[in-house]
This record gives sequence, C-alpha cells and structure tokens, in this order.
Amino acid sequence: NAWTTLAVLAGIVHVPLLDGTVARLDVATGFAHAVWKLESRPVGDAATLSNRIAFALDDRVAIYAEDGKPVYARLPGMATTGVLADHGAFWVGDARGGISRIDPLTASLHHIASGSKEPVVGIAAGAGFLYALTGDGTLLAVETKAAAAGVAWRRPGVGDSVGAPAEAGDYVAVADRRGLVRLF
Repeated sequence: NAWTTLAVLAGIVHVPLLDGTVARLDVATGFAHAVWKLESRPVGDAATLSNRIAFALDDRVAIYAEDGKPVYARLPGMATTGVLADHGAFWVGDARGGISRIDPLTASLHHIASGSKEPVVGIAAGAGFLYALTGDGTLLAVETKAAAAGVAWRRPGVGDSVGAPAEAGDYVAVADRRGLVRLF
C-alpha cells in the first residue's frame, strides 16, 4: 500500500510504501526499477525539486539524486508533515512547531521557529509565502527567500483547524473540524 503521494524523478515514478520501501516504475515503459529501502516509514508526501527527490523520515529528510544515494538533513524535531517542494527548497514541519527550509542540492537546513510549541500540522505554498498551521491554531506566513527565511506574520487563535492552509487571492483559507472555512 502506498503511504504518501508519489513523485516523479528523471522519468521514474517513485511510490513510497507502508513498509518503508520505494517502488520505482519507468513512466514510459512501466519497467520496474530496483526498489529503494528507506531507513523508516516516510511521513506524509514525497516531493521532487532540482533533480532530487525528498522523503521525511522521523527526525530527518532523505534527499536522493538519480543515483539512489541519499544525503540526510537532520530536523530539530520529529517530522509532522510531508515534504513540500516550492520556492526553491524542500520544506518540512516538525513536532516542536518549527518549519525547516532545506536546500535540495546541498541539504543545508535553515530552521524557522514558529513561536508555538505545538506541532506543525499543515504546510502549503502560496505565491509569496509558505503558509503553516500549528496544532494550537496558529496560522503563519513564512518568508521563503533563503537569506530572509523567517516568520513574516502570525495569526493565533484560528481554532481547531485541520489540513494545510491555502492561498485564495489576497486571503489565506483555513478549514476547521466543523467544516467551516475561515479567510484571513
């Protein structure tokens, strides 16, 4: 069974599985390539960027090039979101309420504290910001430029929200457990 959303790298579909392996199928021919064995089950979605594919694994992110040799970026806490690829980097939320920006080529990590001690429960990319939602109902907009990466603004008290926020024009939409959508 697939554990996360599949990702494509160099014409090969990578399907992370519940047993901690990654099935690899050629897009054009369906040929089954050698399976990759991850060190643990992946957390959330895999993502591709700059000819690399990344998987969140416990307290680290494994970044693979086409040769199948991983490089690891150690997270400051356990991963609580899958990997998001946008704004020139891989992004992952953690159990300590932080967001990590990871360079896809060097695996260098820049940690951004959210100001919350609750886990990041959802992340999404917008046109100018990365948006994150923490377990205590704090909505964050994160500046995405490498040198300036940090929290641009935060909105506490969003409520018992679920999933990832979404940019909707000039607003950010957040859904709560009752099915209500709030715009900020």
